[in-house]
Amino acid sequence: MKQPATTLKKWQLSGACWVLRQEASPVATGILADACSTGKTTTAITTMWYASVRAEKDPAHTHRPTLILCPSALIDTWLTELMVRFGDAFPILLFHGHSAHTSNYTWKSLTVDKLADLEAQLQRLDDHDMETSRTIVLSSYSTWAACTVTEVTEVKGKGKDRQVDGAEDSEDENPNENTLAIEQLALLQETAETANDRDMDEAEEFGSS
Repeated sequence: MKQPATTLKKWQLSGACWVLRQEASPVATGILADACSTGKTTTAITTMWYASVRAEKDPAHTHRPTLILCPSALIDTWLTELMVRFGDAFPILLFHGHSAHTSNYTWKSLTVDKLADLEAQLQRLDDHDMETSRTIVLSSYSTWAACTVTEVTEVKGKGKDRQVDGAEDSEDENPNENTLAIEQLALLQETAETANDRDMDEAEEFGSS
């Protein structure tokens, strides 16, 4: 596997090691809260890289993509960090904005315009293929929330026989904002738990490497 073209500071490597150990612990999660301008984005991407390296060594590993959610203003930062520092190490699916609204050819080629198209591309990923562990879906909080809340609303609107995340169907045809917020949090929590499960085994030996 080709190594990414980036040089880490010692605290970035230490941070990546800590995150992977946290993922492998009973808590199975962690918050990287280093000071501003210490390169947390690079640390996070490095964590994903070493997790994929660990996964490659395990023939029984189930490979899954990584979902990155960030403020809209930081989408460009993440893309630049991924592409400049890590080259083509990570296949990227950009689910934010519309490909017709950007003049940057590279970013245009990465953009997935519709949720259905994103789902189709994810369905085509092979969970036995190393490339899947390096695949990144990059989206903003607002885009992801808007799409998933829309999905919840559409499902709830199909009839009383359909439920979302075990929630009781409301007599009101239009769920209130609190109901939608709770359902959205459940969806995001499920996404985070899926990512945690994926990385736990990969991180087990990283601290000693």
